Amino acid sequence: MRLRELRAILGQYKDKIKYESKAIQHSSKTDVYGLQKTFNAINQVAKLGFLDADIKRLSRFESVYNFRSKNDSMRLEISEYREIDTTINIIKEKIEGYQKLLSISIPENEENVLSVRLPQYKEISDLKEFFDKLEKALHNGLKIEENTGDGQKYQLQNFDTGSLWVDILFNKESLLLFGQLIKLAINYQKASLTQRKMELEVEHLELDLELKKTYTDAIKQRLKLTLDAETKNLESSGNYSEESINSMRMSIQTLGNLMNEGTQFHTPLNAPDDVRQAMPEPPETKVIDTIQNLLESVTEQQGDE
Repeated sequence: MRLRELRAILGQYKDKIKYESKAIQHSSKTDVYGLQKTFNAINQVAKLGFLDADIKRLSRFESVYNFRSKNDSMRLEISEYREIDTTINIIKEKIEGYQKLLSISIPENEENVLSVRLPQYKEISDLKEFFDKLEKALHNGLKIEENTGDGQKYQLQNFDTGSLWVDILFNKESLLLFGQLIKLAINYQKASLTQRKMELEVEHLELDLELKKTYTDAIKQRLKLTLDAETKNLESSGNYSEESINSMRMSIQTLGNLMNEGTQFHTPLNAPDDVRQAMPEPPETKVIDTIQNLLESVTEQQGDE
């Protein structure tokens, strides 16, 4: 799990650790409200592995820890409640400590951040080629004169230590535009994988070379038409110049090729709604995985013969 995602998860569940008590007059008992919800939140955080000792202490109060009610209320002995309350406060302090530690490691400005997951490269030369392609996609997609947001359009913000992730900070206008390009690039990527599958199938057919070339040329033309169609979508979404459209066309093609290599683009868990809506997340690429599997299947069949 990435450090940025870990911090967001800790913040999300820490805010759900809320409960209150109301002492009963002339009694050794107190009514407690919200413990059930609190335990659920603690159990989610406990999956991260740093609350094992605290969970063990809470689970000693088995009837309380596993209690369930519609209104999330229970009546406890005051002494019992105090022990549980002390343990929960220790848990909250631990969560806050981890959050502060992570805040030191991660830049604060993340509203307009795009996280890029690199393919699983094994060669250093592959990394250089990747960043050259990514810079090309960013430059071509965002250099358009209509993108007039104040300040630098994008800049490298962070490398996630120990993983193949890089964070890029955009101005708001540029990030929304780049999200649109990524959406169009996904469609192009699907078409390019389908094209590759069809090319492999044509190679597998018993046809003369001239006819195979005719089929292959037709398949390539089909991919070009797909790219033309995606570029057409840009023309209808803004008053862009011809130069800008051609530039963004190259960006779409480059992004699609990067996705074919395994590149992924993610927004932070706590990104604003308009940013999250502008940026497609990996679940939308399940169809691509299916096509990729079919492509590999065709390749394996050819290899077996």
